[in-house]
Amino acid sequence: MIIVTGMHRSGTSLAALVLRELGADFGPADRLYDADRWNANGYLERVDAVDLNSRMITGHARTTSRVAAVRSQLGYLRMPSAASVTARAQELESERQVLAGSLDGLFVKDPRFCITLRQWTERQAGLVVALRHPSASVASLRKRNRLPEALGHRFWRWHMEQVLPFLGPETLVIRQDRLTGPDHADEVERIRSWMSEVAGVAATPMANDVIDTSLVHHAPSTEGVPHQSLELWDQLLAARSWHS
Repeated sequence: MIIVTGMHRSGTSLAALVLRELGADFGPADRLYDADRWNANGYLERVDAVDLNSRMITGHARTTSRVAAVRSQLGYLRMPSAASVTARAQELESERQVLAGSLDGLFVKDPRFCITLRQWTERQAGLVVALRHPSASVASLRKRNRLPEALGHRFWRWHMEQVLPFLGPETLVIRQDRLTGPDHADEVERIRSWMSEVAGVAATPMANDVIDTSLVHHAPSTEGVPHQSLELWDQLLAARSWHS
């Protein structure tokens, strides 16, 4: 399977949408999250993968019930240690192997893969990471989830620090600002080339209206951003290697 991930509110859904329009297979529509007011084009996230990742991280599924969803969200915001995630993953290993076997050849998207990547590496055929400036991601989280700015930056760093070691020469890092900018055709061409050369997918033509720049409401800014977030941002940019 090819994993598509990145921090929440960092353009993971747009990246997945572009990948799908270029020919990536995300599996049957009835296995995916529905669209909502925060994401009118849908999330392209498999419910079974989201639930298993959530159980690895928090011990609770994300979609099975309202109570479980609240417990999952609260547990997620506590940012569990790598040791606790690994321990839960070991308990769920048989389920993970069964699910991983059913995902061969598919693109599978979930921001939670940032935290669980280590548990999936043996079945991973490729990695796509959506990257957005921390100030914009945190501002979007504050608007959608009312997450305080300081907690938002800690949450952003928690995700991206764990992704950083996995950014290898064949990882596709998609910058949200470039994908929605005036030269987005260049970023789309990078994606197309990666799909062909690394993922082995013959890219198909993409409609001109797939990328809706009017949906981007938060511009990058360094004002008030913790130095830890800015330093990590620089490290992530330096690691962006596929036809940078």
